[in-house]
Order: sequence, then C-alpha cells, then structure tokens
Amino acid sequence: IFFQVRGRGDALYRSSVEPWSDVLTGTLGKDPGWDPLQFLIEEAHGRAMEVHAWFNTFYVRSGKAEPPPSEPRHVALEHPDWTVNVEGATWLDPGIPAVGKFLVKAGMEIVRKYEVDGIQFDFMRYPGAQFSDDKTYKKYGNGNPKDNWRRENISRIIRSFYDSATAVNPALKIGSAPIGIYMNFGATKGLQGFSELYQDSRAWLREQVQDYVAPQVYWSLGDQRADPDFSVVTKDWANNASGRHVYIGIGAYKADVHKQIPDLIDVSRSLGVAGNSFFRYENIAGASDMGGRYRYPANIPPMPWKDNVPPNPPANFSVENIHDDIFRLQWQKSSPATDGDAPERYNVYRAERHPVGIDDASNLLAVLPATALEFLDTIMQ
Repeated sequence: IFFQVRGRGDALYRSSVEPWSDVLTGTLGKDPGWDPLQFLIEEAHGRAMEVHAWFNTFYVRSGKAEPPPSEPRHVALEHPDWTVNVEGATWLDPGIPAVGKFLVKAGMEIVRKYEVDGIQFDFMRYPGAQFSDDKTYKKYGNGNPKDNWRRENISRIIRSFYDSATAVNPALKIGSAPIGIYMNFGATKGLQGFSELYQDSRAWLREQVQDYVAPQVYWSLGDQRADPDFSVVTKDWANNASGRHVYIGIGAYKADVHKQIPDLIDVSRSLGVAGNSFFRYENIAGASDMGGRYRYPANIPPMPWKDNVPPNPPANFSVENIHDDIFRLQWQKSSPATDGDAPERYNVYRAERHPVGIDDASNLLAVLPATALEFLDTIMQ
C-alpha cells in the first residue's frame, strides 16, 4: 500500500516537524485524536502487507490563500522565502540548500518513528521550466548550466535521504513516482521528466539511490488522443531499470485506461517489469482480481541488494485432519538466519503432487504474517 502521509506540507501522522493535515478534521494542525499511519501499519502488517509512506515533496500548497496558523507552523508560513508561487500553487525552491535539509528531516522523522516498509517520493521535481529561481541560481549556481544545476538540486536530496534512511534501516525500500516520460524518443512525445521537470530518475537508478520507481505511465494501449502508447513507454522503463525494480503506474482513474487494466497487466508482465501500481485504490476496489490476473496471492519481488539470505523454514511443522476435508497446519517460529533476520511472512502451499512446486503461483494458498503459527485449510470438493 502506498499511503499518502504528506500531501501539501502537512502530515497524516504524529509529527513534530509539520502540522496535522486538514483532511482529517477540517482544520490544519488539529490533532484528530488518533494516528492514521500507525493504525494502517498495524492493520497491514497483520495481513502480511507492506506500507510505503507516500511523501509529496516540493508542492506544498494549493490555491492562493496562505495557510492558517498551526503548531507546528506550515512551512510556507515559517519560511516564505523558500517558496515560489506557480499558477496559484506554492512550491518549495529546490535550489535553496535549507529546503533539501528540511525535506530530509521531515522524511527521516517517519523512518525513525514508524515501522514503515518503504518511502515513496512524489513531486520530486520542479513544476516546469518557467520557475522563478533567478536569485537562487545567482546565489548557488556556481556557474553551472542552469538545467544541470536544477537536476542536481533534486538528485542531491535523493542521495542525501537514501544515505540517511538506509543508515537507520538498511531494509527500508526507497523509491519514487517519476513522470511517465523520462525523455522523448521515436514517436513518443510529451512532458519530459529529464529536460522539462529536471527529474533525472534514470540517474537515481544507475547510482543505486533508489530501490524502485513507479513511473506514472497513465495512458492506454495504442496512440489515442495523441497520448503515448502504454506498451512503448513501459518497454522504455523496463530497458532502463539498471537492476532495480520498476512498478509501472496505471492511471486507473481514467475510463479508457480502466477498461484496459487486464491487458495493461499482461503487457507489463510480458516486458519484464516487477509489477504495477494503481492510482488509486478507489478506482480498483470493485475489481480487485483484475480480470483474473490477480486470482492467486503473491509475494513482493525480492530485492537481493537489500537482503540475499533466505529465511530458515518453520520448525516442527504438523498437519492434523480435524474434520472431513478440514486440516489444521501448525508450526513453530523459524530460527533467525545467518544474518540474524527472522522471516516476516510465511507462505502456505498446497498441491496434488509431491514435491510441491513453489514456483507455480496456483500452488500458493496464503501469505501469512510472521505472527501466524497455524492455518486452517478447507479443501473444497
């Protein structure tokens, strides 16, 4: 689950850096009396699911009205000299070194306080080429070409956060949701992350300061309404993964995209990406099997650069036939592996032949949290 914890310079978690989001109570900074992020982590982990904190970065305020007073104060009130207004929206200026330090500090608060499995950055870019940062560039540009300087401002924050976060939690998965087109190629043309938004996401993958990207390839198959072709753009991302994971983002909120979801999953799989992400859950809640593409449970693809030591199997496994076609499976917790890690999940497989083929998705019956030490299996005739 990618759960948005920071929308517009606010927090859906208990923060000492930024105010409570007004989407919770209607009032910026008002304590809702509970912690949405902590609640989600507990519920998701109890269901063997990962939680990645979705963190919007430079875009901090919608509309022209300044934020109301709060404790802590909204960054646009506390540091108006850090902000630039772009068509009625407030953005932080990436060229100001203090801005990068602030964003890293805000993100690191989550890493230190919550057992999140990952952090996903969004709006990790400039809003466009027409960004009023001449004074900032004059002060900090050091004679570098402005386009290169802007890209480096974004990349520097990516590197700083990755180094800081993985020093605290080496297993933390850190990624981002870059714009769908990295750079125009062939007949594929549109808003370019690299040259128009100064978002060099391919460099982040090459430098290994991102564990994954979830690019916003929010288009349908074929060339419709002059939109890029989903399959062509997806192939470009697959070919430039640099050994990291690519989860192709699907714009499920769009009617023409939604009706193609099963085909988009098929195309993604055929091109070898590690999975898909869907924007957003509301648009797929009623069709969670995606035309049969998700009929079986699945494990999240492993990241061997994070941990390449397999967990030990459970101990003292037993099966008891407690009723006709009802079996109780029990086991004891696995001992830690050589690196000291204990398993986070248990897979339960069932097959008609021995040995059980664990590479066959149809044999995977359930994925359970590490706290589960038994499973009741009802075999339907």
